[in-house]
Amino acid sequence: MTAKDCQGPRAQVSEIYQRRRPAIAMAKKKEPNYPILTTKRLRLRPWRESDLEFFAELNADPRVMEFYPKVLDRTESDAAAARVRDHFKRNGYGLWAVEVPGVADFIGYVGLSIPGFKTAFTPCVEVGWRLAHRYWGGGYASEAAHAVLWFGFEELGLDEIVSFTVPANLRSRKVMERIGMKHDPSEDFNHPVLPLEHPLNRHVLYRLSRNDWLSQLPPEARPPVARQRATDVACLWRWLQGTGLERCVLSKDGAGWRIRGSIITLVADEPAQLDYRIYCKKSWKTSRAEIKLVSGSVTKTITIEVERGRWICNKKEVKSVRGCLDLDIGWTPSTNTLPIRRLDLAVGESSGPLTAAWLRLPELELEPLPQEYKRLSERTYLYTSRDGSFKAHLDVDRDGLVVEYEGFWQRVKGEIVKASSGPQGQ
Repeated sequence: MTAKDCQGPRAQVSEIYQRRRPAIAMAKKKEPNYPILTTKRLRLRPWRESDLEFFAELNADPRVMEFYPKVLDRTESDAAAARVRDHFKRNGYGLWAVEVPGVADFIGYVGLSIPGFKTAFTPCVEVGWRLAHRYWGGGYASEAAHAVLWFGFEELGLDEIVSFTVPANLRSRKVMERIGMKHDPSEDFNHPVLPLEHPLNRHVLYRLSRNDWLSQLPPEARPPVARQRATDVACLWRWLQGTGLERCVLSKDGAGWRIRGSIITLVADEPAQLDYRIYCKKSWKTSRAEIKLVSGSVTKTITIEVERGRWICNKKEVKSVRGCLDLDIGWTPSTNTLPIRRLDLAVGESSGPLTAAWLRLPELELEPLPQEYKRLSERTYLYTSRDGSFKAHLDVDRDGLVVEYEGFWQRVKGEIVKASSGPQGQ
């Protein structure tokens, strides 16, 4: 994004990397219900009507708008703010209004947006900023941009974030470099919105991949389980103790998550298929599930609704699992992902005793299952259940999905497995 910016010492803007993540909250009722990001000095929040006057002032400042086609009058500025707010409504994120508590209620915006034009690198998500001139030079844009990158890569699961400006906008380019973005001259482009003869037509493109972003974080600041949240993640497992093959897909589902899978196995020497869908809140607490089992000529289904800790199965509460947060389906390692993502343990940390609502198969009956997770390394957990009588190491990928469940399941790619029974997990 073509934008004016501030320049501050690296020590000031690196604070965001000394913490595990920026504080993220949801706006209160008096503001639109969008995320609020808080850094050491800044608050990135939804826009207010009172911001429009100050926004118009900075849009009318030739120093701020030097690398834009023109300064904006009040009507044009209000229209630009309306587009920003509409982006939030459509996507749940956007260009946040930036305030400096105790200093200024509004100094401009920093955030993420989806460019509306088409070119070689679109569709994409862009990080951009525009700050009032009197707040340049304090490191505010870089500090806010670090928080925005964290939100984009960790909360939205983006694989890449870009930024662009005109070659002469050295101030913004330095911010792009300061937050870790890289420029490849071969990707410089003509902006499709401007005529070729326009002096601001030529743009430079900067990129930052999620992997490069992670590599720049100090070890203590890296996310415990790196996350990929923007697209579906699919995997295939085989059961190691008999006949069993499963395809599972993890995906974003509105404000929460969805795991769906299909298992092919044998039950009492009869072919069986289990299909399931599990819906979770943003916090990874189970909210709903639909399970269907076809075994031989018999079909069974169950619908689970979780309401204020009450588990309602086919419209009847199962009181023995009241208060449980996680659904655990006996035939699949996919449901281990739910507490792994929900707990977000640090290496060496243990969950302590907890209880899951375990779905016994093929009966399709819920019962409480005591269990515990301990994170041994970045990608390995020790899973214990049934008061310590069952233990297994779980190796997971960056999404928290099992790669190997010791002795029971293993991730495969296209293998066909031959064996002879039904996959009973703990």
